[in-house]
Amino acid sequence: MTTNMTTTLKQLTAGRILDVATGSGNFLKFITDTVNSFSDATGIDFKDAAATPFNETFKDDPRFHFQVMRAEKMDYPDRSFDTVCISNSLHHLEQPEPVLQEMLRVLKPGGNFIISEMYCDGNQTPAQQTHILLHHWWAEIDTVQNITHHKTFTRSNLIQFAQELTLDQVETEDIIDLSDDPLDAEIINEIDPIIQRYIERAEGNIALQKQGEQLRDRLHTVGFHNASALLLLAKKKSS
Repeated sequence: MTTNMTTTLKQLTAGRILDVATGSGNFLKFITDTVNSFSDATGIDFKDAAATPFNETFKDDPRFHFQVMRAEKMDYPDRSFDTVCISNSLHHLEQPEPVLQEMLRVLKPGGNFIISEMYCDGNQTPAQQTHILLHHWWAEIDTVQNITHHKTFTRSNLIQFAQELTLDQVETEDIIDLSDDPLDAEIINEIDPIIQRYIERAEGNIALQKQGEQLRDRLHTVGFHNASALLLLAKKKSS
């Protein structure tokens, strides 16, 4: 069921929250700023380096905690959390399914399961397609260097992940924001150095470096908008 997810989230009593692959905690901040209430929130990430930006995001708020932990084998008992969430990280997982099953394991029956993830198909604008093409190029370079980074999933892929979890009361919303100027200088100046870093990382691979130059030209001529994303909210079955 497609719905206005912001309205639903504002009514949500989130209790104990777990954010998987939290990074700097930006999605966790969005959730905790939006829901009706929550008691405490934990972000986990396998990277030690994520602790510093996470703690900066939530400084002086004792309700937030960070732990270094692998998402596919969490050190939590069954039914530990009232809400579990993951954002724009499924494509960075070697296998998303075991992580989603672990999230389900540590979620209480009747608890909230939230997925937010960009997707690559659908009626996306040329500026959004710039984001998708860049992302797939970044993923290819990371993969060459043995860093787990898959190309973006399709919308139906994401729905299928949720269906395989046999969740209840599934609600979805497509997040599409085309409000900014796609050729805004601030956005282009932010992405340009990322492209350059990846071109340098692709040294020795002429085809990938050439692709990077072409994508930089596209960025400056077509522009950039974030690709569409799927926001999914569901409940864990009570029995």
